[in-house]
Amino acid sequence: MSQPYPHDRVRARLEDGNELYEDAKKAMTEKGADLRDQAVPSESSEGETESSEQRITRLESEAEQRLSSIDKE
Repeated sequence: MSQPYPHDRVRARLEDGNELYEDAKKAMTEKGADLRDQAVPSESSEGETESSEQRITRLESEAEQRLSSIDKE
């Protein structure tokens, strides 16, 4: 049920307790942590990722190999 006035929300919290709000806050915190973990790579995987310069070098060498195989055909 929606409370039309802010003081009604406060009264509802006092009467019903904060459990609903605490559960929702905990769920949102966990969801935020999961999203943050997915968005930011962990420190252990930093050494495994290649820098942009390394990636460009690798892509250039792969492109040269593909072009040379096409020229041979």
